[in-house]
Formats: sequence, C-alpha cells, structure tokens
Amino acid sequence: MICSQDRKQYYKCVFIFCIEIYKIFIGTFLTLTVPKYCKQSSCTILENIYDNNVFHRCALGINIINFCLLLLMYYYEIIRENWCIKYLDVDLEKSMSNLDIEIETYPDLKKYMRQINLKYNLICKICIFNQVINICISLVDIIIKYYGFRSLIPFLTYIMVIIHKLYNSYNVSSESLKHERAYSAFLTELTIYNTIDEDYKND
Repeated sequence: MICSQDRKQYYKCVFIFCIEIYKIFIGTFLTLTVPKYCKQSSCTILENIYDNNVFHRCALGINIINFCLLLLMYYYEIIRENWCIKYLDVDLEKSMSNLDIEIETYPDLKKYMRQINLKYNLICKICIFNQVINICISLVDIIIKYYGFRSLIPFLTYIMVIIHKLYNSYNVSSESLKHERAYSAFLTELTIYNTIDEDYKND
C-alpha cells in the first residue's frame, strides 16, 4: 500500500513539472518568444513561425532539437523521481548519509540507483552543451531583427530561467552520482532520500 508521504511527493512533482514545461518552452524557443523588429512594431509569434529567412529556419530547427532534448531530460528526471518516491523515503530522524549504509543490503536497488543517476547526468551534460549552441545561434537570429531593450531584456530573462534549471539538474545529478545518493530533482526544498521505503524494507 502506498503511504501518504509518497502520494504528497508525487502530486507536488506533477505540479512542479507543469510549471517547468512553460519555462523550457520560453527558454528554448528564443527565436519565437523574444520580441524582434517587424514593420515598425514587434513581430508576432506567427510572423516568427512563418519567417522564411534561411538562417531563421535553421535557428528554429535548433530550438526544436533543444526543446526535444530537454523533454528527454525531463523524462529521465521523472523516471528517476518516481523510482525514488517508490523505493526510497525521507526520514528526518535519520542522518542524510543513512542511505549510504542501508542500501548496501539492497544490491539491486543500489545498482539501479547508480544506473539512473548515470543516465540522468549524461543527458544533463548533453542538454547544457546543446543549450549553449542554441543561445549562440538564436542570438544571431535576434540581432538580425534587433528591437533594442524589447529584445534584450526578455532574451536575458529567458536565458537565466533555462540556465537556472540546467544548473540545478546538473548539480543534482552530479552530487547524486558522486556520493551515491538520491537527491530530489523536483522538490523545491533540499530533499535527500535517506532510507528505503517501508513498503520495500526487508523484514
């Protein structure tokens, strides 16, 4: 039977994920969401979509690839978080390093936890590399139709939003891998799964 703590963690993760999807959309589709100059006014999103400039089409293609890679990262993030919620637990009465000792008696769980941490860390690195390329290409496309501060402020804001997300994800994946632990990627407060879930503990 699933305990109430698991359910609360699950619903909280779903809510945060819905907000995150909006963030990655504005942070990756920079050629669409950042205002640009069109006929003495700001380009609409539709005008940006149907802009047939060759470089713009290439930039938009890179935006799409970047968005898909981030969705893949979220897929691994959700798989990992659901596994942690199901098999691990947060016990404030135990030390943060308690899982280091406890999981040694669960070799299958330890092996799988390392595998998901490795995959998560790899996809985070790929997304960071691709995002750097995406920002550079999108910046050139925006400069072609630069609209002053109306372009600059949103561009910097959207970049900070996506960089903050990528930094947090990479930090969680690296620390989890380094210390063989399961840091939460979704729960906003510092959360470390530090014990095996009661439903899966050995007698």
